Amino acid sequence: MNHLTFPRKFGLVSLLFVWPLVLVLFLLQSEFSSRIEFSSKELLGNRTLRPLRAVLEHVIESRILVHDLTSVPPPLPPELIAKLVQIEGDINTLQVVDRGVGRELKTTQEMAGVADDWQKLGKMLANASPNERDELHLTLLRGIQRLIALVGDNSNLILDPDLDSYYLMDSILLKLPEGADLVGRLQIHLRRSLARGPLLSTEDRIEFIRLSELIRANLAATRNGLQVAFNNNPAQNLKPSLNEDLQSYLQA
Repeated sequence: MNHLTFPRKFGLVSLLFVWPLVLVLFLLQSEFSSRIEFSSKELLGNRTLRPLRAVLEHVIESRILVHDLTSVPPPLPPELIAKLVQIEGDINTLQVVDRGVGRELKTTQEMAGVADDWQKLGKMLANASPNERDELHLTLLRGIQRLIALVGDNSNLILDPDLDSYYLMDSILLKLPEGADLVGRLQIHLRRSLARGPLLSTEDRIEFIRLSELIRANLAATRNGLQVAFNNNPAQNLKPSLNEDLQSYLQA
């Protein structure tokens, strides 16, 4: 993954979020007549996961951009301002979606917590210390990850009895968010380490190796899970649609 720019890396993550969601919708629609109640919650879950995927990606990118700020209060660079505007739009979209699905999926309280964390980050960012800026981002990321897990639990997505749908949702709800988070953590760690000097300390090397191994394990789990989905997809439409993007992601 070190050979790609971060926009490219997150773009690959985005592709692997978006395509499975589209295909899961197709799979769900094909069974809709026999699984109306079960599938209706799955559809609500898919509707919620799209903006959740976007805000997760954008907050990770914001955390990386904020790490480069050295003064208090810092002049905010244009790319960071644009990223914060994106996040504001993501949160607004999530709140609109939650008004339609929150009662059914029981996400309203968690969504309110995410919105509060975002407001706190926006208000405190300029005058916070570097450590406080990072902690504000981490708090928001944890809230988003909890919301993703809650959507999976309450929408039946992770309970789907079909292997292809199950492993698609396992990737969307668990593996890909974890992978995006690990890439962001590794980038932050490298920037912090290099800021202390061109040579990595023993502790920095150990942490670099640890995060790298976690990323490798996550990639392997993502590959294996989606391979199970490909092999157990009666319509045989998953592999042709996803395999090229999956291979690009694994080789990045």
